[in-house]
Parts: sequence; structure tokens; C-alpha cells
Amino acid sequence: MYEKGLQDVMNKLPQKVLVTNQDRSLPFVNRMVNQFHNYFDGRSKIVLIRSQLGKPIATFAGNRVSYFATDVPNSTGLIIDGKYLFIYRCDFTMYDTSLIKR
Repeated sequence: MYEKGLQDVMNKLPQKVLVTNQDRSLPFVNRMVNQFHNYFDGRSKIVLIRSQLGKPIATFAGNRVSYFATDVPNSTGLIIDGKYLFIYRCDFTMYDTSLIKR
């Protein structure tokens, strides 16, 4: 669940992708950032949210990202550029954009 004003970049990505390069040395997030760099330019952090099975389900980008525990078991709250994101029973990873850009 996320507050109005946050943009889930995964909603901007095509639902089906033709894979022409099967090079596994370039992780999923790197390929996504390189291909859709306009969504990440000027943002210092990327948050990738995955299901319990590891399937990417949402991606957010922002400059100021902080996280905190909530009163709900198995959940985490994030504040991304002043907007609230509630994560329930999912795994998430924060990346510095500068580390994954070419």
C-alpha cells in the first residue's frame, strides 16, 4: 500500500518482454534501471519489493528513504520523499542508484 504521489515504476514496465540477451552477469535491477533510466534519473535510492517467493512486485525511487518498524507483525513502513509506503509480508531491498547505473 502506498500514498498518493509515489510512483510504482513496475507499473510503467511492459508486462511481457522479449529476451534477446541471456547474460546472467547483469542482475534484473541493473537491466531495469539501464532500460528505463528516465524513471530513476535524479533519484538517489531505489526500493525493490519482492514477494515471499522472490518475485519482484513493486519498485520505487526517491532521494530520501527511511524505514521503521510498525505495530503490524511482519510489516515495515517506509517514507520515500515524504510519502508513506506500507510493506506487509514482503521482502525489500534498498539500492543506491549510483551503484547500479553504468
